[in-house]
Amino acid sequence: MKEKELQEKIINKFKTNTFFDLIKNKHIVEKTLEKFSDDEMLPYLSVDYLLRLNYFKGCKIVLEGIENKEYNNELTILNGESIRNISLEDEQQLYPDLLLYNKSKGKYIIGELKRSKETERQAITELLGYELEIKNHLPLSANSDILMILISFDYSTLLQHSIESLILDSKPVMCLVPVIEDDEFQYFDIFVPDCWTNTNYPFLDEKAFQGTTYSIYNLSDQEEEKSIVDSLDMSLTAIEYVKGKCEKYKLHGFSLIWLPDDLEGKRICITIFLVNPYYIFYHSSNRTAGTPITDNINENIEDYQLHAMNYDMVHFVFSEADRYLRQDMDVMIDSNMDLHSFRKYMIYKGNAVKCDCWGEFGESIRLAFLKENIRKGINPRWGDFHEPVVFFKLFDLITENYIFVSGFDNLYDYFIFGVKIGCLSNLCIYYSAIKTNDEGESVDENNIVTETIIPLISQLKNRILWEIYKLENSLQEIQMRYDLDLEMKRFDVSDKKCFDELSQYMLDFMVKFKKHINEKCQLIMDMGYQNGAFFDDFFWKMTGLEQQNFFKSNIIDTIYPVFCEGLRELIDLQDISIDSELFQILIELSEIFPVSFTGGREGAHQLCKEYAAIPAKQFNETMDGLEKDLKARLVKKYFKYVLMQSKSFEVRSEYISTMDLLKKFDMDFLLKCVTQERNKQNRICIYIKDNDSPAIVQAVDGTVLAKKIDLAPKEKIAVYREYGGIELIEFIDLQELSSYFSG
Repeated sequence: MKEKELQEKIINKFKTNTFFDLIKNKHIVEKTLEKFSDDEMLPYLSVDYLLRLNYFKGCKIVLEGIENKEYNNELTILNGESIRNISLEDEQQLYPDLLLYNKSKGKYIIGELKRSKETERQAITELLGYELEIKNHLPLSANSDILMILISFDYSTLLQHSIESLILDSKPVMCLVPVIEDDEFQYFDIFVPDCWTNTNYPFLDEKAFQGTTYSIYNLSDQEEEKSIVDSLDMSLTAIEYVKGKCEKYKLHGFSLIWLPDDLEGKRICITIFLVNPYYIFYHSSNRTAGTPITDNINENIEDYQLHAMNYDMVHFVFSEADRYLRQDMDVMIDSNMDLHSFRKYMIYKGNAVKCDCWGEFGESIRLAFLKENIRKGINPRWGDFHEPVVFFKLFDLITENYIFVSGFDNLYDYFIFGVKIGCLSNLCIYYSAIKTNDEGESVDENNIVTETIIPLISQLKNRILWEIYKLENSLQEIQMRYDLDLEMKRFDVSDKKCFDELSQYMLDFMVKFKKHINEKCQLIMDMGYQNGAFFDDFFWKMTGLEQQNFFKSNIIDTIYPVFCEGLRELIDLQDISIDSELFQILIELSEIFPVSFTGGREGAHQLCKEYAAIPAKQFNETMDGLEKDLKARLVKKYFKYVLMQSKSFEVRSEYISTMDLLKKFDMDFLLKCVTQERNKQNRICIYIKDNDSPAIVQAVDGTVLAKKIDLAPKEKIAVYREYGGIELIEFIDLQELSSYFSG
């Protein structure tokens, strides 16, 4: 059937059916978006899922644009039955195959029909050309005012890449495949482009956000309080310039206005963070693809460390803000660092005031704030996502950056939770013990101000504040899981009286939490709580030599035996990945034990086998005979890695079947990921975390999981989950899985 003939048949069908009704599988759009927007589904920002999600969002806009709700002749056919030139200039020839106008919504719909592979190469060029001409008629029209529909029997790789480029540019586009029966056009099916190669970099982490801090100095002779207010007002306006430029150039990131803890009182700081795509590439599975582009990127990363420092774009987006601020202020570049380092830096340096965000990251923050289950944990008095306490709560949620994010099956989470609670409680007690006057200044026993301790007070307050930010989601996760009889609170760190209350609240929370978990988890959490200072650099620096020796002695007596037992168990199971941090301890101890490491991957595997061959009694006696300082250092460096691979055996109240869990998610996307990874010869499985969320994971060579996955027949996928610390491996037929969820 020729293109013109198919076009006539489609137009004839419009006379008896609406365009909207002719699209038969449009339910997949709503079904997918419902899964993502379900209030029970925690928000997340997945680089690999972004294009698919935005495509369905665009499809929804297009479907709403062609749906006849108010009256049957809502859509006017401008081009279709007859093809006319839409150009304002007679000498220019622009003939769209289909041009519709929605009367009630004021939207134009451009349809382009491609029957052959020869013409499909022109499809996107033509759609963009027709879109521009409509904007020529209606200057400054929004992307959402002009909807695009591509109709084709076949979508080549090049065409799919072109379509997804439109999606990245926030243009609403929908792809349709005409269904022909008995040489007659019957209806359309929505086609979902699938040319994105997964990065296997599931969530943005703190180090992907790299930023620059600008110090803003007020040049006037105003009093300190008025000077800061004026600087803050101008800084908020400066952020509007930054945000506008970032939205224009499709950049993703956020800003933070903060007050530094210095004694000058004349300075305010603005830090701009942008997502560094080189960092994502560096940590993605595509890094080893071997294309000319990957080779070039790898070379530049090696030469210029682009994955770790890419700050030129920040200076570009700040340029107009800089011009504005310099009218009344002095602006200086202060420092460059990633967000992970910055959050540690803020403990010593400053107090966050206001946040803002943009791009896909900003969209994720705003959508998360809309979710009812998230809002339940946010006190209305806290304000919105511009307030740091709310912003960082949402940030840690969508980037999965908090304790117990994957559920309650990992012992390390219990340990580090104990460390955090212990340190926070002790910091509050320490701060409360400092004597201050009515102005909040530290004073001695004679009420004389002691200026030397002022920076320490400021650091303590900042550390407490940033620890609260980090614990917000963990406390809520525990509250939701175990329904603790304890109200979630927010504490005003500007009021010194709150610190005793905060310390007691954290202790009460931990006591109530312990009633719901097993003895093993309680023991590990208590270890963290009682020895937190040893594992926390900030607290350790405040600890005197006598106290440090006490902690080291306690570590050797209580934690070191648990560390040795866990390490030996992993050695016996041969479940230490040669690519992991934990493998380094085997190398470090190779001079003490009768083993040898010859280097390379084969040598690494052999080293693991040699350790496993050492009798348990000999292993324990050797470990017990190490020097005390070495024991303490091994615990501090490696205990967390042992715990990360240790199970809690914390059983949930009710068991949910694997199929019922998978039903909640976009399985079509997961199955496509499985196919793509298998084509790369990667050893993968569907991993269901303790919090019920699935992910495609690649098993590390040499681990127990990898060996189990190798047992899966080719036509089946291994589904790996943990229930109460017990590993459950199911082999599910891919064909059955696909038909089950499509049905």
